[in-house]
Amino acid sequence: MTIKREDLDIYLLIAALIILLFFKNYGNIVKILMDLSMYLFMMLAAVSLILLIKVKKPLPRKGLLVVPARLSVYDKDANINLNKIKDIAEEMGFRIIFLISIGKGAGFMGRSSGRASYKVLLLGKDRELIRAGASAINSTSEGFKIELMERSLSPDLAQEIIEICDESEVASIGVGRSSERDEPLLELGERRGRVVGIPVSELTKHTLVIGQTGSGKTTTVKRIIYEAWNLGIPSLVLDSHWEYRNLIFGMGGRIFCSRAGYPQICINPLISIPKGEKEIFLVAETLSSLLDLTPSQFYLLLKALRRLSDISSEKNPPNMYDLLMEIKGFSVSSQPEEESRASLVRKLEPLVSGGGEAIFKCDNILSTGFEEVPTLLELGDIESDLQKRLVAFFTLKRIKDYYVREEAKSRYPRLIVVLEEAEKLIPYYKDQIGMELISRLFAELRKFGVALILVSQSLSEIPEGAVRNAGIKIIHKVESPSDLKFLRVFIREKNIMDKILTLAPGECIMNLPGGLESLQVRPVDELPLSRESLDEAIMMNSFYWISR
Repeated sequence: MTIKREDLDIYLLIAALIILLFFKNYGNIVKILMDLSMYLFMMLAAVSLILLIKVKKPLPRKGLLVVPARLSVYDKDANINLNKIKDIAEEMGFRIIFLISIGKGAGFMGRSSGRASYKVLLLGKDRELIRAGASAINSTSEGFKIELMERSLSPDLAQEIIEICDESEVASIGVGRSSERDEPLLELGERRGRVVGIPVSELTKHTLVIGQTGSGKTTTVKRIIYEAWNLGIPSLVLDSHWEYRNLIFGMGGRIFCSRAGYPQICINPLISIPKGEKEIFLVAETLSSLLDLTPSQFYLLLKALRRLSDISSEKNPPNMYDLLMEIKGFSVSSQPEEESRASLVRKLEPLVSGGGEAIFKCDNILSTGFEEVPTLLELGDIESDLQKRLVAFFTLKRIKDYYVREEAKSRYPRLIVVLEEAEKLIPYYKDQIGMELISRLFAELRKFGVALILVSQSLSEIPEGAVRNAGIKIIHKVESPSDLKFLRVFIREKNIMDKILTLAPGECIMNLPGGLESLQVRPVDELPLSRESLDEAIMMNSFYWISR
């Protein structure tokens, strides 16, 4: 057993006190020697008591929290020596508890090397001690450093995280894993001792996950997100029911919502119209399809967009509120035109009401870091389904534009986008233009390596083009006659159709290009933090980054 410096100081102090007592009570060395055996016994008893207390009492929690997470990223170039970090931290008296996540690095798919982030939580009252620890760890490995971003964190949340980590079983401290296959497989579960999953390259054909409430859809999607992140592929999730926050948080991701005081998401549908007529017409077609405009209303909308394009610039683009004010200010020459203008105003006003003005006033989707780490857009606080649809469509468009600028096609997915309750985010369009818009957008996303996962309770509520364009269909329990009728187009085997009616929660049938697979999906372990605790952590941004 190694005696630490602080322990040695205690032992020397006890020894000095005992020697002092010797000379206080006895006047000569003979007396000391005579009673030496008794004092040796007392000394041994004192040391034993100290050791017993130290064994039973946890080490003081002075600062650094580094316990390895269960998930990892394949990063063959990682130079982090976590065992060395562990040794240094223990030497300095830190408590090693939790490594939140490992971020994107050079991947197995020939990605260009970029920033790899290793998220580490540091807790402690002594700022200088934490800074000293960061400095010591920075000297252990090449190619990365700790960048401290200090935030306050409530003692209750800190203690909750500590208790969760204390109860967790952590098996290893490694970073990453490699695949023995030529093409990695997103492992979802097993069947009869055989691993079942999705080949990574198949994801770009888009995926549809359907099933009734409680059938296990979200469990399946979480497993896909988790397995993809193990391979360095981030996910962007649009969710309205706060079901993904523990997973994304535990993976070191970023979470955005539409509440004041929290990291907020905002997207401006009009940001591109200063670029010219093509963008103006695309925005006009999209709004026309979403709002079900008449030809005369479409004409007025197009007129307003062109006017805003002329008086704005790419550095200072207009927003939805500007569009509403522009149309309200139109002078009209006839009663039918006035009726069209008033009706168009009524259709646009819900987009900028109830917090809509803040959502559509600015545009920060490209600064969320979605291309680097798992990202969650929580739409639950957005009351209007129309606003959610607008956020979803223009988020997808902005992502497509981002990857188009890179001018590089990809066989493997660069990003996974999950649309929970897809029927509310990409509803049936009532006109051919709307159907063509969504089909074209999906095709372009696939072309540039963005994989879509559409999650829904019902096939019949999703545009038929979106269903047919999904190369992978994951089917949980379905009982709706209309959905079963639709499924028979893709699944001809009667025994499989019968099985769909009796699938247990978590069981699914995958319709892959290579055939059908049935399996029980393995759930993903998530941090069992309460919603309130996560709210605080999200609001305070209470984490520190090691970045390479």
